[in-house]
Amino acid sequence: MEKEKESEKRLEKRKESIIKWFKDPYNLTLVGIIVFSIVIEIYYFILTKNQPLWYDEAEYMSGALNWLKGVPFHFSPQRPVFFHFLIFLLMSIGFNETAIKFALSLLPAILLVPVTYFLVKDMYNKKIALISSFIMAFFWMNIFYSMRVMTDMIGLLFGLLSFYCFWQGYVKKKSKYYLWLMGFFISLSTMIRLIGVLYGLTLVLYLLFTDRLKFLKNKDLWIAVLIAVLTTCPLLVWYYNYHGNVLSLISSNVGGSHLGSTANPIAWNLLNYIPAYLYTTLLIMFFIGLFTLVDLVMGFDMFFKRKRKDLDSDFFTILSLLFVLAFFIFYFRGAEDRWMIAMALPLFVFAAKGIVFVSDIIGKNINKYLGVAFILIVLILGAYAHLTFANTLVDVKKDSYLQVKEAALWIKANSQPGDIIFSNSITQNTYYSERETIPFGENETEFWASVKAKNPRYLVASVFEAYPDWATANPSEKFKTTVQPVNAFFLDAEQKQVALVIYELKSPATTPLLPPVSSGNKTNSSSK
Repeated sequence: MEKEKESEKRLEKRKESIIKWFKDPYNLTLVGIIVFSIVIEIYYFILTKNQPLWYDEAEYMSGALNWLKGVPFHFSPQRPVFFHFLIFLLMSIGFNETAIKFALSLLPAILLVPVTYFLVKDMYNKKIALISSFIMAFFWMNIFYSMRVMTDMIGLLFGLLSFYCFWQGYVKKKSKYYLWLMGFFISLSTMIRLIGVLYGLTLVLYLLFTDRLKFLKNKDLWIAVLIAVLTTCPLLVWYYNYHGNVLSLISSNVGGSHLGSTANPIAWNLLNYIPAYLYTTLLIMFFIGLFTLVDLVMGFDMFFKRKRKDLDSDFFTILSLLFVLAFFIFYFRGAEDRWMIAMALPLFVFAAKGIVFVSDIIGKNINKYLGVAFILIVLILGAYAHLTFANTLVDVKKDSYLQVKEAALWIKANSQPGDIIFSNSITQNTYYSERETIPFGENETEFWASVKAKNPRYLVASVFEAYPDWATANPSEKFKTTVQPVNAFFLDAEQKQVALVIYELKSPATTPLLPPVSSGNKTNSSSK
């Protein structure tokens, strides 16, 4: 009886704490923002659930198929394989493509909202946290890339979780276990996408500024490093066994992509991504938010001497922004917008600070309700701009590479598992057809040597990916008996614009025989 009474008391206390939590208007608003995020994400998820995979998406899926079914596929040295492994685990328990997208892209995008709130709340206050989390909820990149089997959302989630654990464990000194988890999350983010290491480097820079070298005496930080290393070790062992050199993971991401070379000009153009992340209304608020750094600038000597610890949050936020920008502008010297997604949080925080700053001025000098109205108006305008752009982008891109998908499914139905396909849509064709797919090669001689050696069943050429000029010549009458078109897919309903042609190879040939593709219609495989 005593145990039952004790259990009832605990249950009653939980109910009271839950009711008390929901009575807080900030918490209730957070729930509303999360619901808003869920509704938006689910709407676009339903709209795009059957959209074809892009090159990058299919690469992750093909790697998982290689482990699950033995589908021939070569893992690129540019990519850590942890994301492939997560997909493999989900496939192993019966998840299909749609369910995998939900679990690894959409769900992390939704979780970014509460994680943003709790991180910013501890760094600043609930008002700035709510505004920052709301911006994260309608952020166009969050919406668009959560509809793709991509690493961006889950990588950002793990990165922000590492920041949260650091702030709780090191700055707030709540528990050493937060620091241990910090190392784990930094490792996960890095294994998802190599630039995840930027989160760890940001924390190291912060420690160097605030604690000099004293942090090296913190044993829990060393435990965090050990946890990060142990977590990453399986990936490094696999990478070494498969590619033969762990360092090629770094060199292929820099030298292999011609980025990070001092021969390239300093990429000042990447500053244009700041307005691309915010749009006009929030961009104005961002610049106003930067004005709130005046205390940090004027009192930097006091901060540096650790006599103004109240400036830690501003310093950490501006450091996390400047470090990402400096890395890509001065070192990597090039980037797509999504590569720099680690700067999303500081951009949103400064925009939120700008909104609160103006709202407080209005509230104190005119009317407090007008101050609240100002916040609502700015956020509505910001949400409208982001959602409009996200909606347009989703609609324009939802059918891209459809012909590649349809052709690969046709090949799967009209070939045997051992057949080999030549196509520059390597990853998509591998995933959808479950057949070994080989690229055309650098030149015509290399291509036809591969044809003789591999004896492929089909040759696929299209306006997609980067086909060499020699592969787009008109068919030769001489080789009609060797290679013949067996199917074609079009860009238009009238079937006047050829998008892709499948050729069947009857016997080894010595001269290319490929579809007439206008160079003006060529598209790139970039996931933009």
